[in-house]
Amino acid sequence: TGRWALPDGPNAVPGAPTGPDGSVVPPNILHSNVPPELSSIAVRSLEDTAVGGIRTSAAILQVLDQVAEEQAATSLIPTIAADGKPGGDKDDAVWITKKPEPSRGQRRKLTVWFTVVAVLTLAIVVWVVTSVIGFFSGSSSSAGGGPPVAVTTTAPPHTSSSAPPAPSSTAANPGAAITPQSVSEFNLKGSDNPGKAKLVIDGDPTTLWKSNTYKQQFPLYKPGIGIMATFGQPVKLAQVAIDSPSAGTVVEIHTADSAQPTDLTTTQTIGNGTLVNGHTIINVTMSQPSQYILVWITQLAPTGSGSFQSSIGEITYTQAQ
Repeated sequence: TGRWALPDGPNAVPGAPTGPDGSVVPPNILHSNVPPELSSIAVRSLEDTAVGGIRTSAAILQVLDQVAEEQAATSLIPTIAADGKPGGDKDDAVWITKKPEPSRGQRRKLTVWFTVVAVLTLAIVVWVVTSVIGFFSGSSSSAGGGPPVAVTTTAPPHTSSSAPPAPSSTAANPGAAITPQSVSEFNLKGSDNPGKAKLVIDGDPTTLWKSNTYKQQFPLYKPGIGIMATFGQPVKLAQVAIDSPSAGTVVEIHTADSAQPTDLTTTQTIGNGTLVNGHTIINVTMSQPSQYILVWITQLAPTGSGSFQSSIGEITYTQAQ
């Protein structure tokens, strides 16, 4: 109606008339062409909710939807005078909502923003395409390398697992295989599949312990996951062999002072390697025997669907001569 219905309105807008009881005169009384539904919802929105006012925005939305459907064919409401004829005084005008025409400055700003959004979108698309091409190129390279071959890696002892140890040629000659008394899943954060850890020493490479499936590579969710072997007495190993279908899994071999060390800084890295699809032999270098040997996975194998998971079928521990 072009009138301010609340106290202390702007000077440029006249106040709305009120009835004897002080309530605002309904808009459809001032202008008969105002839909009764909108008039009622406008008045009720000013009332105290305790005495019949609107309590939720859903009520307003329902009325707006109803009126919009009834007047869908009307894009603009012409100015209506008090006598019902078009073209009255502006104080008698019905205010309408009209899509504003953007100014030249606004059009310039919109152009700049659209350009920025387009450039960012193009950059994201290029990055995604490059990542996909790199992923499949890496998969093709690893898949075309022929039958699985054993990977042998040795390393001198050190007390930090933050960086892979340097290769060494001082590994001991392998002797007889030795079976640990027990194995358990070693996890610094959460658990993956602890009930299946015993399958890595059951003598059957087809029975698998599997990690959880992760959407991101280690160490985003956790620093790693491992299998801890406990022997009846300290042993000195020359090799650790791992049967696994998870090519690309990166592992480190550690010695520990207990079956459940609080963190990896208390362990020593004695070897490392990357698993192939099949049998992988990792040479280790131990300065002293240890009763606890940890196979620690620092990187999982890609699954091909954008996630990561590794499986181990069998771990064989070979003593040094």
